[in-house]
Amino acid sequence: MLAQVVAAYLLTAGVILGALVVPAAAAPPSIFDIGVLPGFSSTTATAVSADGSTVVGYCTDSNNFSRGFRWTAAGSIQDLGLIGDGLWCVANAVNADGSLVVGTTNTISGRRAFRWTAIAGFQPLGVLPGSTYSDGIAVSEDGQAVAGSCSTNAGEARSFRWTPSAGIQDLGTIPALGLFVAQGISGDGSTVVGSCGTFAIVQYAVRWTATAGVQELGALPGLPTSQAFAACRDGSIIVGFGNNPGNHAMRWTGATGMQDLGVLLGNGASYSKAISADGWTIVGRSNLSSVDRAFVWTRALGNG
Repeated sequence: MLAQVVAAYLLTAGVILGALVVPAAAAPPSIFDIGVLPGFSSTTATAVSADGSTVVGYCTDSNNFSRGFRWTAAGSIQDLGLIGDGLWCVANAVNADGSLVVGTTNTISGRRAFRWTAIAGFQPLGVLPGSTYSDGIAVSEDGQAVAGSCSTNAGEARSFRWTPSAGIQDLGTIPALGLFVAQGISGDGSTVVGSCGTFAIVQYAVRWTATAGVQELGALPGLPTSQAFAACRDGSIIVGFGNNPGNHAMRWTGATGMQDLGVLLGNGASYSKAISADGWTIVGRSNLSSVDRAFVWTRALGNG
């Protein structure tokens, strides 16, 4: 009898121990709603931190006023608030660890680029002399460099780079090509990319560095139309689109110049919009008429 009791005990203990050491099945990937701020009806995400911990964007109400937000899985959706009697705010970019947000808000003086942290709140970045408005567009990985644009009531745009030590800095332009509009900044903050021109004429993809100023990135074999949207961490690889003869996603380096990344089968145009820190993964969209398809271009897939 004792032997039977011991055997039963050991069997039960073994079952319990086995239940403890068997790992729980990992939750499958899924899509879910991150929510909306109280009093608002829609949510738009604009950027995610490099470590994946933080999403930023804006919520919009029935009067089409926007409020910037910061979301984390641990803390849910957070209202960035407003400056003084401001009416709206949008978050456009976030640094690598999610601690700092960049965007645009309105003030008594007009539209202003800002940096925001949970501790310090809003920090307006000012405006270039002769301009009326400023917009914060992109931020470096450490949050210490911000790229954006300033504009006048007439719509004339100029690009800036802001750092704590230098403040807001006019990046200039290539006079023969028109005004410079910034679209992105490298992870290390050394390189700002975008385009020169106006919306009425051809755009030219350009980059800015402190040593070289604004440089044109060349063109694909078609029309000279091109734009640059993003750069890898050190700014040596830039992506956007060029014309060959339709708009095609492009990748640029100093050694190769502008390279055509092609289009998806049957699609007429493509645009590369973002790039990994090492420069070897590029994402964007390819389209034909009104049908869009997302694409990934990588060296691992034989594209390099």
